[in-house]
Amino acid sequence: MSAPMSISTTSADSVPIESITLADNQKVRIRPVNFSDVERERRFILGLSPQSRRMRFLDTMNEPSEGLLRCLTHIAPDREAALVALEGERDEIIGVARYSAGSDGSAEVAVVVSDAWQRHGIGTALMSRLIDIALQHGVKRFMSVDPNSNYGMQQFAHKLGFHGEGVPDDPTMICYTLPLLAKQSNPQ
Repeated sequence: MSAPMSISTTSADSVPIESITLADNQKVRIRPVNFSDVERERRFILGLSPQSRRMRFLDTMNEPSEGLLRCLTHIAPDREAALVALEGERDEIIGVARYSAGSDGSAEVAVVVSDAWQRHGIGTALMSRLIDIALQHGVKRFMSVDPNSNYGMQQFAHKLGFHGEGVPDDPTMICYTLPLLAKQSNPQ
């Protein structure tokens, strides 16, 4: 993935909207999630395969509830951040990364990329920018609890430098942690 091609504008919370070029020369825009993304988020979730939905939400939901959609698109900037990747000229979400921070300096993180766009560098691009935002807001550590059957997450977590450990209460889950350091804000 190359460096951002341009920074075109800035959102209300001062996170730049970026246009990036992927390794296969496809263009993707990354910007913060906002309240007007409810229907885009709904279409994105419904477009995920049942397996991707289950891995992201730990549930096999058929339709996201209005409450879930509100939670995913109405961000509390003092403790949360969420970014979307949008396909080229279209205004459809193809990836989302978010965190929700606690008072102890740690934040739960989640990333999901639409099935058709996986392994194109979108998750890495989203996480790189999310790490930058988290560092600016004093987050010291990312964590994520995922099914141990989520082999894509295992590879992705390893690539980004997360450390995984089994969850003592649930042998079907892995808890990944990543201490956040300024040098990690641009994972390869």
